[in-house]
Amino acid sequence: GPTDEDIDFDAVAKKAVQAIEPLLIQVKLRDEPIGLEVGLSKSDLYITGPSKMKEFDTNVVPGEFNLSIDAYSEGFEAAMPSMPKFRREVRGARVRPVNDDHIKSKQAKKAKKKTLKQWGDLPRQKMTPEVRKEWEAIQLRATIDPTRFYKANDSKRPPKYFAMATEVGGGGLAAAGIEATSWDVNPRKGRSLLDEVMRDRQTQDWSSKKYAEAQSSHKASRHSGHGKARAASSAAKSTRRGGAWKTKSKKKKGGK
Repeated sequence: GPTDEDIDFDAVAKKAVQAIEPLLIQVKLRDEPIGLEVGLSKSDLYITGPSKMKEFDTNVVPGEFNLSIDAYSEGFEAAMPSMPKFRREVRGARVRPVNDDHIKSKQAKKAKKKTLKQWGDLPRQKMTPEVRKEWEAIQLRATIDPTRFYKANDSKRPPKYFAMATEVGGGGLAAAGIEATSWDVNPRKGRSLLDEVMRDRQTQDWSSKKYAEAQSSHKASRHSGHGKARAASSAAKSTRRGGAWKTKSKKKKGGK
């Protein structure tokens, strides 16, 4: 066999080092962090600003604290900013549980102003010019149909709470136990109470008749002379200080 003189130990060692070197590099990368050379020195690690600002301590060992627990807690309490007041609508925000009774009471008051609970929750409506005309037509309903009697309203102000409805069905009310055949609004009819009144021929004739009677009676009373204002006499003039009696007394004195 080969002897020691025939074996080249230097070549064998070189090949062994070449085979083991990649494994050593992998172990080194796994155990030790990779360092990057950024070209900065310790003298460059300063913040330019007020004199109160200190330099960064680059020699701090991870896991060690330079302050005691008491000093750290005092400094933390002094530097602790005030907690911001988050809105409750923000999802995920850490807020303290608060008492919402006053908020609920305000919401209940607002909801109470919007509806009338004792009248079937009638909503509060906005009085538009169109709605006002409809309300005025309802106020004059006694002059629309002469065959019916309506009690006069106590208040002349428009209501704040009311509901609007739409009449449906082509043939009026259905008989008892039978459903209506049509639930569509009749296109030949008006879209509001005022339109219905203007389209009704009987109502128009009655309104024209009453208007002509009112005009004729007003014209007759104007030409009859009844209710004309008479000229104020001298005796009916004011007798206050400096009035008619004082001028009369002056005339009498001057005549004497």
